[in-house]
Amino acid sequence: YTLAPGASSPQVIFPSIAAGPVTNTATWSAADVVGGYAADDTIAPNFEDISATGTPLTMSDDSVASFPIGFTFDYYGGAYTTFYVSSNGFLSDADYGSGCCTGGSLPDVTTPNGVIAGWWEDLNPSGGGTFHYQTLGTAPNRYVVVQLTDVPHYSTGNNVTLQFKLFETTGVIEVHYVAAPSDGGTHSAGIENQDGTIGLQYYLGTSGLTTPLAVRYTPAP
Repeated sequence: YTLAPGASSPQVIFPSIAAGPVTNTATWSAADVVGGYAADDTIAPNFEDISATGTPLTMSDDSVASFPIGFTFDYYGGAYTTFYVSSNGFLSDADYGSGCCTGGSLPDVTTPNGVIAGWWEDLNPSGGGTFHYQTLGTAPNRYVVVQLTDVPHYSTGNNVTLQFKLFETTGVIEVHYVAAPSDGGTHSAGIENQDGTIGLQYYLGTSGLTTPLAVRYTPAP
């Protein structure tokens, strides 16, 4: 019996015919349900530029690339050592495609799911800019940084510079913005779980963000 989040525990009756002394045993596995995350945009921006030290990711328009986290990262109860980045300004726990060509509401059961949206819209690294990742710190307090540097909106212009930070042990997520302009399309920032049923929308709209800005998402079991 696998219980859905919020479901009541069932009573289970298992009949058996005893031919002699019998000992019945059962094992139940239980865990706190990760109910969501809390967002805090009052933290100080701390953009640690890795464009000269990080490992480059080869990205084109509407593409997805995987990267090693460098440690085990807990996201909505799932344990990950690899994550994915979309050219359109978000991370995800699996390759659901690039999410072209507009930012979506969070949560949403349609794919892409497991999204960590920094500035999700139609970005175009084929028109310029770079993607890098780098794991920093020492265990058990490491964090991986994924950085978009001067990546334009499609087809060119309105460059975006930001970085994601995923933290070991705490499961905290931060997004640090240097430039998050709009091109008039719908942009999304926030997070959602693996099936798109739970999430937190930080921003959804057609305006740019006032930068510098940092947003921290902290797990709330």
